[in-house]
Amino acid sequence: MYQQFIRTTEQAVVHLLLHCAHRDQVFLQSEYVALGKVITSLHADRHINLTEEIEAYYAYHPHIEDEYVYLSFLVRKIGSSNRLSLYWHCLQLIHTDDVLALQEETLLSKIAKLLYLTPASTHTLHMLVQQNSALQRERAF
Repeated sequence: MYQQFIRTTEQAVVHLLLHCAHRDQVFLQSEYVALGKVITSLHADRHINLTEEIEAYYAYHPHIEDEYVYLSFLVRKIGSSNRLSLYWHCLQLIHTDDVLALQEETLLSKIAKLLYLTPASTHTLHMLVQQNSALQRERAF
């Protein structure tokens, strides 16, 4: 069902990020704002209506039978370039609420596997996100 909604690379990126934001079954305002910022920074906002994409996501989300197949579809649609950056955006979005739930860890593991990322590179990115979060909370810089 999701295949009929996701036709472009930009849509695939947005839907992957939506899935990351919604994985803990809660879509907070802060996650919505963070998602908007990522979409704008990737210049996908020129081609995407975020409200329409969210509505589409909620329309098909309950019908996702196999999450790994769904993620694989998205990653194939996005392509293999900028794999670390894509993972970074997913990771940052998941960390928006400063809580990493087990289902979010599992999701990140699946995404890393599909992107062919090494454990060392994902660990480094996790450390960077945690340190960046701490710096922002403490306003150290």
